[in-house]
Amino acid sequence: MNRRVVITGHGLVSPGGNTAQAVEAFVSEGRSAIRLREDMCKPYGLLTRLVSPVEDFEESDFPRQMRRSMSRISLMAVHATQRAIAEAKLPDEIVRHPRTGLSYGSTMGGTSTIERCFRSLGEKGEMHGLLSTSFLQIMSHTCAANISIAFGITGRILASCTACASSLQAIGYAYESVKLGLSDVFIAGGAEELHGVMVGVFDTMKATSTTFHDTPHLTPRPFDVRRDGLVVGEGAGTLILEERESALRRGAPILAEIIGFATGSDGGHMTNPSSQAMERVMRLALEDAKVTPGEVSFVSAHATATSVGDVAESRAIFDVFGGQTPVNSLKGSLGHLMGACGVIELAACMGMLERNRIAHTLNLESPDPECAPLDYVIHSPRTAPLAVVLKNSFGFGGVNASLVVKKASE
Repeated sequence: MNRRVVITGHGLVSPGGNTAQAVEAFVSEGRSAIRLREDMCKPYGLLTRLVSPVEDFEESDFPRQMRRSMSRISLMAVHATQRAIAEAKLPDEIVRHPRTGLSYGSTMGGTSTIERCFRSLGEKGEMHGLLSTSFLQIMSHTCAANISIAFGITGRILASCTACASSLQAIGYAYESVKLGLSDVFIAGGAEELHGVMVGVFDTMKATSTTFHDTPHLTPRPFDVRRDGLVVGEGAGTLILEERESALRRGAPILAEIIGFATGSDGGHMTNPSSQAMERVMRLALEDAKVTPGEVSFVSAHATATSVGDVAESRAIFDVFGGQTPVNSLKGSLGHLMGACGVIELAACMGMLERNRIAHTLNLESPDPECAPLDYVIHSPRTAPLAVVLKNSFGFGGVNASLVVKKASE
C-alpha cells in the first residue's frame, strides 16, 4: 500500500505560542523566547544563564490523580495532544480504535523527578526520595504511556528516544505506519522538560551560549560567525496524522500533507556529526517524497548554533540543494527545544506554507565563512509562493531525520 498521509490537527505548548500560526508569527516578527534565568542555572554551577522556557503553562490545572504519574514533560505532552485531537475533530471512537496509533518522542523522562531522586539518594544514601510513581515519571516512554492512558489509545505505540531527533523521527514512523496501511490514524509528536540537568549536559561540553547574558535576545546565532553555542528550551507538540481519503470522508480539516521521510545513523561518532550522513538522509527523504531538490521551497535546518554542527549541516544542505534553495533555522528565536524541536519547528513551517512567508533566522547577521554559501534567509522574512518544505532534525548518537511536507492546497 502507498496511501497519502495528511495532518488534520496540531497542538503545541511552546515558548513561541500554542498554534502553528502563533509560532510562525513569533519567529517571522523576530521575537525571542530566550530568558536570563539565574535561578535555574546558577544552583548547578553552570556557565550559561540562558534558557528558553514555556512561561504560560500551569501544571496545577490538571487533576492531582492525573499528575501522580506525570512530571512536567508528560503534562505538557498531554495538554498538546488534547488540543490536537480537538482541532482534528477526532471523535472518541476513533481515538480509542485499535487502528489508531501513538508515536511520541523525548530525550528522556521527567528531569525534575530524576534530579529529586538522585539528590535524595546522594544526601541520605537511601531511597526515601523514590516514590511509587517516580519511575512512571522518569521512564523514557513516560509521555507515550501517559498520553495513551489519558485518551484511551489502544493501537500501535512507539516511543522515539533519540535526543534532538526524537519528535521528527516519531512523526516519520507514524507517517510510514499510515502510508503502509498498518494504521489509519496516528497521534505523533514529542516533548521536553526544561531543567538544570538538561542544560548541564551541554554546558559541560562547552556547547551552550555564555557571552550574551546581558543581551539574551541576541543569541543563539545559527550559522553566524559570532555564534557561541545553543540555548536549551522546552515544550511539547502533537500532530494528528490520517489517511487522506478517510480524513476527507469525515470532513476533517487538512492542514498539510507529509510526502517523504528518512532516518539514519552516522555510524561513526557519538557527538561529532557527519555531513555525509546528513546529506544521505535528506536525499532519501526526497526520494521517498518523489520530489527533486529544485521542487523544495525552503529547508528548515536543525542548526543549533554550535561551531561544528552548523558547518556540517550547511555543507550537507549545499551538497543536496546547491546554493539556490532558501534555508532558515528557528532556533535563533525559540532556542533548542530538544526532543520537542522537530514537531514545534515543523508546525511553524506549516504556518509558513500557509502564509507563503519564510521566517528569517534571528541573529544571523554574518554567515560564518566556514559554513557553505547557502541562500540563508536573514534580517527579515521572505515572501514567496511556497509548496514544499524539508525539515531536518539531528541528534546525539548520530541519529538523523528528515521529513518532507507539502502544502495542503497543492
